[in-house]
Amino acid sequence: MATGVPASYGRRRLWFLNQLDTTSSLYNIHLHLRVTGPLDSALLRRSVDELVRRHETLRTRVVLRDGDVLQVVDPPAPAAWTGVDLSDETGPVRDEQARKTVAAHAAHGFDLAEDAPLRGLHVRLSETEHRVLLTMHHAMVDNRSVRSLESELIALLTGGSPGREAEPGASYADYARHQRRMRGSERWNRRRDFWRAKLEGAPERLALPEHAGWTPGSHAGGHVPFTVPEPTVAALRSLAETGGANLFTVLLAGYAALLSERADTSDVLVGIAVAARPGPEWGKYHRLFRQYGHRPDQC
Repeated sequence: MATGVPASYGRRRLWFLNQLDTTSSLYNIHLHLRVTGPLDSALLRRSVDELVRRHETLRTRVVLRDGDVLQVVDPPAPAAWTGVDLSDETGPVRDEQARKTVAAHAAHGFDLAEDAPLRGLHVRLSETEHRVLLTMHHAMVDNRSVRSLESELIALLTGGSPGREAEPGASYADYARHQRRMRGSERWNRRRDFWRAKLEGAPERLALPEHAGWTPGSHAGGHVPFTVPEPTVAALRSLAETGGANLFTVLLAGYAALLSERADTSDVLVGIAVAARPGPEWGKYHRLFRQYGHRPDQC
């Protein structure tokens, strides 16, 4: 059995949520390719297996042992794979079957303690139409690292160079150990005390009006696409520049103001996803995480 090292705090959180429901696809991340032209299925599988070999994060499990959460890196092995041939179907029937196949593959959850965090799907629509889906768990990758994996996969499929591998002996486990060493340090305690003071007395929940059809505790949602007129965007950019901020900050302030109005409160907490924070204190870890597909701030 492969040995393990203590998991990073980010992975511990995701492991905990995963153990509550190992069937949930909430933290699945996908790399979806539409390929036009001939595609060698054997070459595709070899290329994905090479990604797994190159990146140990794609063969890492998170387990509970002796009261601690550990990350365990398994030896390279062929990725879990599903191949579906719909080339005998035509028109809307074929397209609907392809849609359902991809959706079902994407919706299947991971058990981080048992499953490899990557699985693949190849849907063959015809000799020159293919859909490829790699589904991974967010404990191991994020959207930024998926873009790097996409570039590597395309290079492997087309005979190009996927880039150099991570430094020998360097791994995400190094960062997890670094986190453990940092815990309890003066810097750690200073940051902890800062946020405890900032968040003291903060509301535990935002009392927004309920809407028909919404199920409490459900993660089901949707999206409504819309376009902001260019003059409005220009005005928002001007406002941001005047305040020494950027467009994102202005939009976030507007979102917070909307929540404040709907919930009838002036105390609103909004969480946002942040990646790749700069900082010389990380030294070699910035380079390391770019190679392994992780953020230095995932802690």
